[in-house]
Amino acid sequence: MTAPDAPPLNLEEPWQAFALADQLASQRLNEVYLQNPQLEVVMYDNAYNPIGEIGDYISTTCTWKRNAVGTGTIALKGSDPLVAYAMMCVSTVVPITITAGPARWSGRIDTASYDMVDGVATCTLQLLDDWNWFNKLLVWPNFALPIEVQFPKEAVFVGPAVTCLEEMIAEQCIRLQRGLWEIVNNIVDPPAWFASMMEKEGLLTPIAVVPSDPLLDTSKWIAVSARMDSVATLAKQILKDNGLQLTARLWLPGEPQPTTAFTLTVPTIVVQVVDKSGVTGPTGTIVDGLIEDIADIFDGAYAEVVQPLTTSGYLPPGVNIDPAFGINWTPPWVCYYPDDPNAGVKEFHMTAHAPLAYTVVGGGKSPNWVNQLINLLLEFALSEILAAIGASGVADTLLDGVFNDVILAFQEFENAPRREALGTYGYPEMFTSTGSTAWTLDEFFALENAMWDSRGYYSYQVITYNGTPYTFGEDFVEGDLVSWVHNGTHYSDYCDSATLTDDASHRVELLCTIGDNSAEESPFSVLQRRLSGFESAIQIAMLSTN
Repeated sequence: MTAPDAPPLNLEEPWQAFALADQLASQRLNEVYLQNPQLEVVMYDNAYNPIGEIGDYISTTCTWKRNAVGTGTIALKGSDPLVAYAMMCVSTVVPITITAGPARWSGRIDTASYDMVDGVATCTLQLLDDWNWFNKLLVWPNFALPIEVQFPKEAVFVGPAVTCLEEMIAEQCIRLQRGLWEIVNNIVDPPAWFASMMEKEGLLTPIAVVPSDPLLDTSKWIAVSARMDSVATLAKQILKDNGLQLTARLWLPGEPQPTTAFTLTVPTIVVQVVDKSGVTGPTGTIVDGLIEDIADIFDGAYAEVVQPLTTSGYLPPGVNIDPAFGINWTPPWVCYYPDDPNAGVKEFHMTAHAPLAYTVVGGGKSPNWVNQLINLLLEFALSEILAAIGASGVADTLLDGVFNDVILAFQEFENAPRREALGTYGYPEMFTSTGSTAWTLDEFFALENAMWDSRGYYSYQVITYNGTPYTFGEDFVEGDLVSWVHNGTHYSDYCDSATLTDDASHRVELLCTIGDNSAEESPFSVLQRRLSGFESAIQIAMLSTN
């Protein structure tokens, strides 16, 4: 026998409407709580064997960061049994994992501070996440040769950005994992030979790079050279310029294998490079990156002219597409609505910046050939005049330099669409002091950058609660593009960081920050760096020192 159906709620009755609202609110709170369970904080030995779970902490905070080292802090009671092992970080690696639902932070203790104040003892652990590995991996000019003989002078990587970064890191991992030339590298340090021989079988440094198919790598093409620089130093600007995400995630036995290219058996730092720009090309192959590079050339001051002809709808700053050539941008599916009080947005900051001017002027120096031509003409004219009047003893170089930096010494760019939009009262011009010679490629880039920097733009930042409605670690992670809609307008930016806090005031609270409330960099600066990289690569390949 089944129970009779409950009568339908009459929302016109105030008490029934309040009851339904309370029921829905309670249900939503339960859903959020399930998505944000109690933290699990685990300490390991230097081989990632669990030492114990830290359950009675005073507070725990950790931060995931986009393409940067994430940090964490754990405050323990001085009587906690794991304090003694934590203090061993002075001589060994003490890994830590912090797990909240689908999100896991992994790293190690950087410092452990034992403090006693007024008879109360505490221990504060300062943590660094696994992205710090990239600060500790050097890119050798030639990873396959001993350190005493490094030829060529610099390592050169040319091609799609994802493949270049993967190759760069993989080469150094092979060098460290296999102990190539280790005895030769430490020729004057015999104890180091025995230290390597005493290592257990397997990888000396367990790092694995998840490979992508180079022929299907659609990221933009780059050229980068390295000479004992750290991976982090080389990669940071490349990652920022191309919308890439470089991650170092801990893999533990029993978890799904990260790729079919290899099989992991021991705890491993898994490295991956992913294109998160959202830009797609026409072929889905290695050619797309080159096509996207060509599209970038038409950005800068001219973007406001050509963009209405090539696209419609919202595009993030610095993204260039051309549907006619198959270059498109796909918005992220995660989208917040800051104007909705129930959208899970804790803070929303948006600032509109007015344009500075519609014309930029630069330069100050004439090209050398102009100055030399003027001097030659003056010398010729003066010598002819002196010969005609029969004067002698007067040098025909008397006027050299008098008219230097007069002809073609300055250059200007005007942005017509901006001028029209500003109206007759818009500020007309500004000077950009670059020290560059006018009418040169360097001055062209300087003026394009100044035109971009003088534009009107929005800076923004969105800070969201976890699980309302999207869950960090499941719906998106740091480095992913996230959208929001404000006053009917669509915006997108990268998830810059996510901070997890659990203490007496914040019960397992995870706040995600989208955008950094700063201006976007000029795409012409990005293009200039890319061209400089190709120029350097050609010089290195030709063994040129000029």
